[in-house]
Amino acid sequence: RIDGGSQALPLAPPVSQLLAAPAPIAVAAGRLLLYRKGCTGCHDLDVPAYLHTRGPDLDLMGRKTYASWLEIWLNNPADYLPHSRMPRVRMGDTARADIVAWLARLG
Repeated sequence: RIDGGSQALPLAPPVSQLLAAPAPIAVAAGRLLLYRKGCTGCHDLDVPAYLHTRGPDLDLMGRKTYASWLEIWLNNPADYLPHSRMPRVRMGDTARADIVAWLARLG
């Protein structure tokens, strides 16, 4: 469970036990989308040019949470945490799934 939200999500097994390994193309697409959608404007991610933390560090996201939570969070952060500073990033289901695939394997 990740605290601080208006909804309590059930505990789930680690992503590695929930999902088959994502296709390499989805992982690569997810990483590219993080840059294209501007995520690195607020979050650190193996990019040396961003030396200070603005949002949570994403490098260990796969250890910190689950793919199911990432899906909910990326769909609309304010649905989970009403006063979230993270904006809703409009994207299609495939793009969101690709980003989840990338983040879930970090760490």
